[in-house]
Amino acid sequence: MSKALEALLGASKDVTGEVYMERLGTSLKIRPVTTQDMERARQRATIGPGKVDERVLTNLIIAATTLEPDFGNKDLLAHYGAEDAADCVEKSLLMGERSHLEEKIMKLSGYGQSDPVEDAKN
Repeated sequence: MSKALEALLGASKDVTGEVYMERLGTSLKIRPVTTQDMERARQRATIGPGKVDERVLTNLIIAATTLEPDFGNKDLLAHYGAEDAADCVEKSLLMGERSHLEEKIMKLSGYGQSDPVEDAKN
């Protein structure tokens, strides 16, 4: 059996991570973004033919993939005067925090991984 086949057979897609937020003094628990998460977020963030509001897309992805805290929590929504979880992300986190969180979510989802063989060639 090949190493790749063994790795896939033994791999779990039940992956989580934590992202420390310095201003908050705590970590947020995240999971990878799924194809369904991305499709729903793109649909909601579409503002015209072929145009996506990237800020809204980011907020929707963060809201969908953050396990703790739940940005849809009624107390959190009320505290920030937010309409929904994505709006709560926008209102509760600073711009840089949202960017940092999105970067970590995408990395956990398999984006931005380097190839050691290609790295060695360069």
